[in-house]
Amino acid sequence: MSNVKKLILQNQLITKEDFKEIKNLNVEQFILHGCQQFKSDGVEEFTKIVNIPNLKKLEMIDCGLTDKKLNFLFKKSEILENLKFLNLSKNPKLSSKGILPLKFNNFLNLNFLDFSYTNLGDEGITILSKSIGNTMLLLKLNACEIKNGVFSIFRYCKKLRRLDIKSNALTLQNFNDEKKENEPHQHYEIIYGPNNCKDLHIINFSTNQIINCDWISLNLPKYLTYLNLDYNPIGSENLNKIIENCNLYRLSVIGCNLNDDFILNGKLGREEMEMDAMKLNENDISDKALQLLLKVQKTMKRLYINENNLVTDSTLEFILRERRVDTFWCEKCPLLTSEMKNHFVNSCDSYVRI
Repeated sequence: MSNVKKLILQNQLITKEDFKEIKNLNVEQFILHGCQQFKSDGVEEFTKIVNIPNLKKLEMIDCGLTDKKLNFLFKKSEILENLKFLNLSKNPKLSSKGILPLKFNNFLNLNFLDFSYTNLGDEGITILSKSIGNTMLLLKLNACEIKNGVFSIFRYCKKLRRLDIKSNALTLQNFNDEKKENEPHQHYEIIYGPNNCKDLHIINFSTNQIINCDWISLNLPKYLTYLNLDYNPIGSENLNKIIENCNLYRLSVIGCNLNDDFILNGKLGREEMEMDAMKLNENDISDKALQLLLKVQKTMKRLYINENNLVTDSTLEFILRERRVDTFWCEKCPLLTSEMKNHFVNSCDSYVRI
């Protein structure tokens, strides 16, 4: 047992006696999944054994953690010093109160943090951002009741490479408004610029309530490997604000209330951007706009236009005749004829779903 480097416990009743059995292990990865019966005496005993010099990864996913347990768990700062990976997701009883007194500044090497599906809110995100900003590379904060905490992330996490912040309540609607007395954690007025998080290349803002992209367009890095804005009611005008200021390699804008304007009257329709893939599902884009997109973005290899009510056989003919792609999905497009779909599948060597 002394040579064990990774210990995984799933769906177990964790008590004080259990940890006594493994307290002499010198593991590098300690993973607890679904241990909802993580009793208080188990947490207490856990704090005695996690002060392991080689502990680099700690996961406590769906373990029924509360603010009280989290405070107790991290009362010894030695626990934090060597961790590179910390996942406390799916603990919905965790809130900003759980991390407020912790002073996470003992995270000297932490690169990955996942607090998804907790109740941290804006206050908790601000506390975390101030504490982990110097080391954080990948941050996952999905479904954390965040409305304006993203401003703190951009302010303090300057080395960040990936940010997942989907399924929250982001609006970014009035970032120039003065700070409201009843919302003390807002930072609408702060503009950081595209060089503040210049290493940030992957962003997932999907399933929020973003209707204004002014702040995003002013603060995103100049080049993004991947941007996901799915299911935000941003519209064509707002999307163009982002595209004008940022070069995108892969873009996903499913269900974003888009029309032809973001192609015909925007950068995508006039300037090649080295675009590789684009997901336009659940937006009604016409043949004219789609064909212009394929003409201008010559490097695009994958295009997804499922549930488009305007596309016709003309675009499929265009792809066969002039512009092949590696992947093309156009499921649930009512104006495509059965004859043309069959012809396209039989004539095209691409990966097709139609």
